[in-house]
Amino acid sequence: MLTLFVTAIYVVINFGIFFIFRSFLPSGVFSDYAGEFIATWLAHANSFESGTIRRAYGYIAYILYKTILLSIYDSYLSNAFANTCGLFKDTLLNRAQSRKNLVKVVFQISAAFLARYWAIGLWSMGMSETHNKRYLNWHDGCHTDLVVPVIVGMVMEFSAVVLYGWMSSAISGTTLPARWQTILSNMCASTMDAIGVDLTGMYWNPTLALVMHFWCDGLGWWQFFLIYWLSPLAGVYVSTMTPLREFPLHPRRVRKLSRSA
Repeated sequence: MLTLFVTAIYVVINFGIFFIFRSFLPSGVFSDYAGEFIATWLAHANSFESGTIRRAYGYIAYILYKTILLSIYDSYLSNAFANTCGLFKDTLLNRAQSRKNLVKVVFQISAAFLARYWAIGLWSMGMSETHNKRYLNWHDGCHTDLVVPVIVGMVMEFSAVVLYGWMSSAISGTTLPARWQTILSNMCASTMDAIGVDLTGMYWNPTLALVMHFWCDGLGWWQFFLIYWLSPLAGVYVSTMTPLREFPLHPRRVRKLSRSA
């Protein structure tokens, strides 16, 4: 249980830093950029520990860890995205935000690198056997998470983003309370993550993939960008431009058809 205790303290400290930093944010445009920075740092710093939980306690614990964190983020990250895919979707829905969102990507990448070394600092302390192993693995150099052909990895990353977008749309059309819709949607995302994590890494987030995977052996830079940048962003485009609520069997369409019958 030492690994869980160390991770829990680490996550609590991260949230504490996030809330303190956010409390000092000024109003205005800079607040949006700074808010994106600190939210991205928090989400990425905690994401580095998801692998620690999976190695120490298995996939059920991994799903629970990610579901809980995602649900908390939905409540406290305010207008921040902390995910390049979220920024891209916002740009598709509001082209006027494109230049501002492009600047936010720079803030996201900067925050993600800071989070990377923050997590490595935790591992280097060796406070549990699992954390010590993660530090030694990082120190010895990482190898690609991809164990399937490049085209399969592209399809998996693309499909996961599309399916998540469609499932979230379907869940939002149910009569569940909004809070439970959020939890169910996050659980679906975490479950898909667990299914694909040992095949591609299943990052869902181009910025997270960049700081965790770009320098790893076994994958060329162009293959990396095809799988972990182009594919998920293409998935965002498809799920945004063809929302599930437009499909005939979506709950909203079914209710509408029933009322008109």
